[in-house]
Amino acid sequence: MKRFKISEKDVIKILQHKESMLDAIYEKIYSIKQEMLNTDEVIEMVALSCKQVSDMHSSAGEHKDLFEVYERYLSQLKKRGKEYEVVLQALILKEEMILRVWSCFLALDEPYYTILNRRYVHNELYDAVQKESGYSLQVFEKYRKRAIQGIIKLYFSDVTDERLQLMGACQLEEQKAAEPAEDDNQMSLKDWFKDF
Repeated sequence: MKRFKISEKDVIKILQHKESMLDAIYEKIYSIKQEMLNTDEVIEMVALSCKQVSDMHSSAGEHKDLFEVYERYLSQLKKRGKEYEVVLQALILKEEMILRVWSCFLALDEPYYTILNRRYVHNELYDAVQKESGYSLQVFEKYRKRAIQGIIKLYFSDVTDERLQLMGACQLEEQKAAEPAEDDNQMSLKDWFKDF
């Protein structure tokens, strides 16, 4: 699958601004859709006008001139339609990138998820997150960098989006519920997913 190249800065930007980035994409798609609908209406109007003019009795030269203008206009619309298609494809790829990065983020294990969630998603101060984590500055920074690199690695992996979402759902469930005492014969969801 074709994927955008991403950097650590891209991951951080997505974690901080996912909703606004997606909203901007959706607004652009809506705008292009509206413009395409307007184009269809103009084509119908011009076609109707050409039909009305051709029904009138006039010299053949006027019909030819009007028809040439109409054909030129249609050619421009086709070209614009292809341009819209390219822009829409790029927007869809960007949306897929954002959603995949987010799924990779949700699939992170602890403490990686909490560190990035507090620091970038909830925009808490670096020092506060580091101190409350209980890790030394060096260990905290190592975990923060490892978490971002983990997202990038998962992003480019062959792990499907569906699997990432399942992994993320399991991570969120594990965070919500306190870990019960494990029976020797029970397998955790985390261990179960590792076999896939």
